[in-house]
Amino acid sequence: MTLLRPDDLDADEVAYRIFQVTRDRTPWRIEDVLREGRFSDDPARAERAWRVASAGYYAEQAGLVAAATLAVETEDAPLRFSLALATADEARHADAFYRYAKLVGGEPADAQETMQPLDDGLTSLPYMGRALVHTMLEGLAADEFILLGEVFAGDPLGRLYHHVRRDEIRHIAIGLNFLARETRTPGAARSGRSTPRSGTTSASD
Repeated sequence: MTLLRPDDLDADEVAYRIFQVTRDRTPWRIEDVLREGRFSDDPARAERAWRVASAGYYAEQAGLVAAATLAVETEDAPLRFSLALATADEARHADAFYRYAKLVGGEPADAQETMQPLDDGLTSLPYMGRALVHTMLEGLAADEFILLGEVFAGDPLGRLYHHVRRDEIRHIAIGLNFLARETRTPGAARSGRSTPRSGTTSASD
């Protein structure tokens, strides 16, 4: 892994702005989320929430591994820095789903058999394929989280999906920016070649 020059970090204004937005976001704490709303008294609903949160624990781990390996293998400074923040987000998400599942149903249900093929499939792809599929999965998850937030509305799990989705939207912006730059200048984001500065677009939270 090559350590990157500091002048590469803000060589692309849009990519650097996305990093800044991700870096400066307002953090949320699972302890606060668990105090929002009311846990269900319905055993069937509580079990469903436990299983969904258990699956979330493993899915977010897969996202963590994908983001971390993409960060290590790129020589594009803003992409590496942004993916490092995204990796930390995924760790926070996995821990949050673990904490919720443990609170409502005990140790998380074992969903590794379902999720491991996803992780194996991602890690077997070439770099561009991993970046594309990872970004697509983040987009699908963001859409799914809208529905799950509605299904578990009033429960802390519903609020958790709200917070996690906001993080995922930023991750999608990181991936789309990389893919756009890579399309414009193939190989730039992996080789460390900077694309021309552009201030025509800005990222927003």
